[in-house]
Amino acid sequence: TFASIRWPMIVQPDTPDDIKVEKIKKFVLSPSHSEGRPNKQRVKDALLRWHPDKFQRVLEKVKPGEVEKVLLGADLVVKHLNAIMEK
Repeated sequence: TFASIRWPMIVQPDTPDDIKVEKIKKFVLSPSHSEGRPNKQRVKDALLRWHPDKFQRVLEKVKPGEVEKVLLGADLVVKHLNAIMEK
């Protein structure tokens, strides 16, 4: 389900609308996340983790009624990570 996904945010979202760039940035760039790794590398690592090809494995385990919601959330995560990378 959407709720069972470990989204890259401190407070887990209830819906895709709760997935905001500021929340992802706060999580990925937190001093306690990936200690010793440069910020740019942290974002790259997250992008690899959320890459659509890799995420297909997660989607295979999602209930059919939740797939669209989870896909929307994952697309937002990638979009926001790309925005963070560009800054």
